[in-house]
Amino acid sequence: MGFIPIVISFFFPKKTKPLRLISIYLFVTLSTDLFLNPISKVYFNSPFFAAKIFTALEFGLVSVYLFPLIKLKIKNTIFLIFSSLFAVTIFTENILINNQSFDSVSTGVSALLLLILSIIYLFSTVSYNSNLEVFKIDASFLIVSSIIIYFSGTFFIYILTKNNFLDENFRTSYSLINALILISRNLIIVVAFLKCLKPSFNQNSFLSSTKYSI
Repeated sequence: MGFIPIVISFFFPKKTKPLRLISIYLFVTLSTDLFLNPISKVYFNSPFFAAKIFTALEFGLVSVYLFPLIKLKIKNTIFLIFSSLFAVTIFTENILINNQSFDSVSTGVSALLLLILSIIYLFSTVSYNSNLEVFKIDASFLIVSSIIIYFSGTFFIYILTKNNFLDENFRTSYSLINALILISRNLIIVVAFLKCLKPSFNQNSFLSSTKYSI
């Protein structure tokens, strides 16, 4: 289902450029599942190599998307600290320790940090809109909400995966939970993307009706 918002993103007007980062993120997710995972198993003899690369790309893309959205004076400091913490974690787990199993620690840290940044965005958005009666839920608000749903739903299973990956029952439960959360996230993103395109559709409809009414 991830391909649907990717297709929708091709119709984005230029002013919605930040949302293209989410489209790229979804494309990376889809490409990892379809191509990088099989390549990782065949050429690197490990099902986890692709996951390690995806973790780093995921943190980078989502962080870059969230950065301009947060309206706090100390956001530069927050992002610097969080980025450094993630970099140290992934370097320690995968380079110093040379971990050959699922990188639960760096994946969990990434999910937790992105979850915190998303919550900070929601609070900063509400605080900067003093008149809550006219507060509108825009595409960015929906996308960040989908990010919160995704990472809050997968955080604990990421942490548990390292010690339970060989458990068939756990892997079945992991796949089911992850699939349901992904569907929920992608549905919200589709709604956000359509909401973003709605003004363009209305404008085109207006121009079309004006053309034929002259």
